[in-house]
Amino acid sequence: MLEIKNISLQKSYENVLEQIIFDISHVMRRPVANMQGLTQLIELDKMNRETVKEVAYKLQLVSHEMDSFIKKLYNNYQQRWEELEESEKK
Repeated sequence: MLEIKNISLQKSYENVLEQIIFDISHVMRRPVANMQGLTQLIELDKMNRETVKEVAYKLQLVSHEMDSFIKKLYNNYQQRWEELEESEKK
């Protein structure tokens, strides 16, 4: 019975790790790609003052979006790890 529980727990840990990898590679990819595009605009160095302000504003929005994603991911996975640890004690 203990072996079945250990296999089940191991599978749960693997599922959590796979989900973390997926979320990092997909959920975080969009804001990173947006930031890369915006910084490429800056590198062109052919922007007027108004365009610079607009790009800076968009960079700020993307950085807030990334911060929000990171906090949500952390909280979600912290809770999942705690649940797994709790089930391990049973």
